[in-house]
Amino acid sequence: MSEHKLERNKPKGVCPHCGKPRRWRFFEGYHGDTRYGICDRVNNCPSRGQIYYPDNKKSLPRFEIGDRDVAKKLELILEHKDIYKILQKTNTSFHKYCYSLGISVQHMINWNIGGRDNFTIFVFQNIEKQYLNYKTGLYDIKGNRNKDFGFFSLKATNKGYYKLCLFGEHLLSGKKIMMVEAEKTAVIASWFYPDYDWLSCGAANGLSDGNNGSNDKISVLKGKEVTWIADGDIAGRSNSSLNNLRKHDIKHNVLDLFPIRTDGYDLADRIKEDSNDLPKI
Repeated sequence: MSEHKLERNKPKGVCPHCGKPRRWRFFEGYHGDTRYGICDRVNNCPSRGQIYYPDNKKSLPRFEIGDRDVAKKLELILEHKDIYKILQKTNTSFHKYCYSLGISVQHMINWNIGGRDNFTIFVFQNIEKQYLNYKTGLYDIKGNRNKDFGFFSLKATNKGYYKLCLFGEHLLSGKKIMMVEAEKTAVIASWFYPDYDWLSCGAANGLSDGNNGSNDKISVLKGKEVTWIADGDIAGRSNSSLNNLRKHDIKHNVLDLFPIRTDGYDLADRIKEDSNDLPKI
């Protein structure tokens, strides 16, 4: 096996296999050369976690080819003890930013926001209260995410895979549902608009329905009323998430709070600007 090491704490490139930006991890000494590296989207990229070494050899260090089908089928659930330590940390930069907005510690605990060192971790818990996965990101004291660092969830192993659900679905209480893209937005908006249940699907196209190996995030919405709050850009207003809501006959409407914006501006940005004069929903 090659002794080359993957870069750490350096900007990632566009994956040559799935085309997603900031997903391709380069090898040390080969920054910018997408022939060599690995895509972070292990479960959703055509490369399926295959590492491309600078010596032109290929390896599948996570599991052997014969185990791949088994790993695809076996869904792993996290133990409470695995997450306990993560949820004990309530003073990352993102926590401090939320506290500066007046958000309480208990609110952050309810939303399963923890951390490790200064990394913020969003723990995903489904409607059955099972811990499925977590995403790790790096924020500054102003609530801005370091996009060069990325946003990572647990990947497949030789034992199986970790799925993702809608972030916040463990808090569903029967209220009208507000759906946003970013986990950060759901956490913050739910404090300022407590009359609704808030959910995040992770991205403009993040509300997947289980087809083509994707996570099934749509089933939990069946029989419920959903409002899609569009980010201020083309993707926020026209995407596969809205297509899936229509496809699966989920009662929904689209709320475009910032119709003249085209830069991805969202409700969390609006709250940051002036939390005392917010748009009505």
